[in-house]
Amino acid sequence: MFFRPGRSSNVVLIFDIGSGSIGGAFVELAEGVKPKIIYGVREPITARLKPDSKRLLDGKKSALRGVLGRLMSNGLPFVRAALDRHHFHPRNAICFLSSPWYVSKTSIIKEEYPDKPAIVSLPHLEEILRNEISNFGQSILKDELHEPVDVIDSRLVDVKLNGYRTSDVRLKKASSFEFSIFLSAAPKRLISSATSLIRESAGARSVVFHSFVLPYFAVIRDLFGHLTDFIFLDVTAEVTDLSVVKDGVLLETISFPIGRNAVIRGIAKAFDVSLDIAGSFLRIKTTRAADKNFDEKIREVIAQTEKEWLEIFRSTLAAINESVIVPRQIFLTLDADVAPFFKGWLTVETFERFGVSPEHFQVVSIGDDTFAHLCEWSPKAFHDPFLAIESLFVSKISSLPY
Repeated sequence: MFFRPGRSSNVVLIFDIGSGSIGGAFVELAEGVKPKIIYGVREPITARLKPDSKRLLDGKKSALRGVLGRLMSNGLPFVRAALDRHHFHPRNAICFLSSPWYVSKTSIIKEEYPDKPAIVSLPHLEEILRNEISNFGQSILKDELHEPVDVIDSRLVDVKLNGYRTSDVRLKKASSFEFSIFLSAAPKRLISSATSLIRESAGARSVVFHSFVLPYFAVIRDLFGHLTDFIFLDVTAEVTDLSVVKDGVLLETISFPIGRNAVIRGIAKAFDVSLDIAGSFLRIKTTRAADKNFDEKIREVIAQTEKEWLEIFRSTLAAINESVIVPRQIFLTLDADVAPFFKGWLTVETFERFGVSPEHFQVVSIGDDTFAHLCEWSPKAFHDPFLAIESLFVSKISSLPY
């Protein structure tokens, strides 16, 4: 539990571990009030001209060390002063992993009792969950990661009795039950490495992990409760995660290996410059007018990335469309310097090819302003939509035991 008995609020560490950067923050939680982000930092993960999984993992460790160093040396004194608790030390750390650090799956379990309605007991639900966790861990080891994993998410996210959604199945009889269980797993070596670093540097007693897709889904569902069918995209540095929600249930998340760094690498190649300089060129393109030749060269790179990204995006949706109707609504999270491009590509894209009317997707970019009224920010905390999503999620579940 993150709320401690006898104390009205508690401060936890939250880490956002992506493929392009790592963010970290001290977040104050209190029942019934907005989460307050007291102090936050973000460190880049050094990109390479050619993606390399080992170097990406080394870059993750280095960036996490940098985040922890800044949080402990600069953030902790500020937090202690802000709380007027001069011996405060964080007890709990919650880490959220973006692709490619995890894999996920939603299992839908259906049970029928046509002759005699049944009551689903808590032990039966626990048995279903244990079986799904075991099967998921084995399938990931065999078919995807090919190394030992830890299951980091195993949540019952939706229940239907006789076809009707309910939030409580206790002592209720039904002829049919449908349980949607969200599962995610990450390499054991990654979990162990990050846990050791956080415990050694921050002294946290409890370090838990989740996939980013779970809070992203939960926060969108809470913010836009009138929508039951939608797609949400998380464009990270190296990967794009595409998740489909139908009838309020997270059905599937599919990853494909093109993200923000595809644009950066294209610019670096076109201008024969380093990735750091290519990144600065991109910022010039998005923030101010530039030389005509420079601008045209950047446009060519962006057009090529657009072609490659949309090709995979379309084929991914086409595969999904074989089993469900593709939703029109899209939510999008990504870094601000590439947001105009990806949002623009999606806005002009139509979904006529997926068997519905020739209309454009409705695209909502999730940014700082989305959470302005939902979180509090101290002067030492920069507005970070990823840390905001995670803080809202932790605040929502903080009174529940893990």
